[in-house]
Amino acid sequence: MKEKGFSDEKLKDAVNHVIDNCRYPVPTIAEFLSFDKVVKMYTYQEAAELVTKGKASFDDFEKREIDGEVFRILKSDLK
Repeated sequence: MKEKGFSDEKLKDAVNHVIDNCRYPVPTIAEFLSFDKVVKMYTYQEAAELVTKGKASFDDFEKREIDGEVFRILKSDLK
């Protein structure tokens, strides 16, 4: 898993995902390795463009700060 670039957090997420979605009878390593939760991060301008086009509202986004820069993530992508 280290060779595939799994951080500790990603490994925890993968384990929790497999626990919740395990195929009977025993999970395979491929089920852990195939887990890859990625969400799109939007700048304010990108989020505003979606809002202007009527594809989202600002209430649909959650703010996240990464290295001092603020991004918006669709709340529906976090589920």
